[in-house]
Amino acid sequence: MKKLKGAAKRILGGLQNRLSKQARFGQSKHEAKQAAKAAYLKEHGNLDGYNPAKVDGIFSIGTMETYRAAMQPFAEWCSAHNVKNAGQITEAHAAAYLREREGAGLSPWTVSRDLSAINKAMGFSLSKGEVGLRQRKKSEITRSREETANDRRRFSKYQEQITVAKACGCRRASITRITPNDCVRNSRGQVVGIRLVEKGGKERIAPVLNEYKDRVTSIVDKAQEATRPLFTAYDSHIDNHRFRAEYCAALLRQLEQEQAKFEAARAEAPKGRKTLLNNNDPDFVNPKEKLYDKFPLTVHQMDIIIGVLFALIVLFLVLGFTHTSFFGLFGG
Repeated sequence: MKKLKGAAKRILGGLQNRLSKQARFGQSKHEAKQAAKAAYLKEHGNLDGYNPAKVDGIFSIGTMETYRAAMQPFAEWCSAHNVKNAGQITEAHAAAYLREREGAGLSPWTVSRDLSAINKAMGFSLSKGEVGLRQRKKSEITRSREETANDRRRFSKYQEQITVAKACGCRRASITRITPNDCVRNSRGQVVGIRLVEKGGKERIAPVLNEYKDRVTSIVDKAQEATRPLFTAYDSHIDNHRFRAEYCAALLRQLEQEQAKFEAARAEAPKGRKTLLNNNDPDFVNPKEKLYDKFPLTVHQMDIIIGVLFALIVLFLVLGFTHTSFFGLFGG
């Protein structure tokens, strides 16, 4: 990255300083969004016009680095258009810069990134529609859609990492964070889920695909310490994004198959055999309801009466153990 001089250097410093002030590393983006939503609702009384994607602060070191890097070409452009410092940048400047970037043939992803970075640095709320940028089309997305030279590499040193990534669909950054303590096991000791805390600080348990359970269990069982990450490295050339897409499709198929097996088993269950769900009796009534049907009272009234009777029974038991007269409670 070349060094800037004069106004360009001054503008870059101002933009990057504005970004640095928004660092929220270690904090939960999810919680910040919930707080922002509550504040908006309190102020406006409804969520009309609320943007759920917008939240103050930058919570990822990676995002911060990406946004700071995006400021250099913008600073150079602003300097060439007679802007003296970051405080003079207007929405019109930003819109013109983005349209020029798109016109130069930069990818829709790059222009979208620049839009987000400028909005964050300057506090703007520009959208693609307002700027006049065209919407990204699925046909233009090539990442993880087409085979590349890296896809043909074996990455033999990272086969276990790849296995875990394919098994649970985690993000790239999570591979070197997962510890044995994050692994959820079933009664047979198989790893069936992995606890992940990923983008925005959101926590979730990612199910392990059935076909990978034994392999993942074997990898976790080899770990020496339960609190140390399973892996220390993961090659940046591995197309982890593709693994996530494949995981989603495989998990959907797995759930559909399990649902179909469950429905078939329920349909084939003998009529005389009771099941946990419906006892195979279309006229099945809860025993509590059968009892209540004998009295001309509502279920709520019956619950109150039973509660009072139970309390009296307990009271008389206590009085019996303490040799105290019931009327003695009232001074009699």
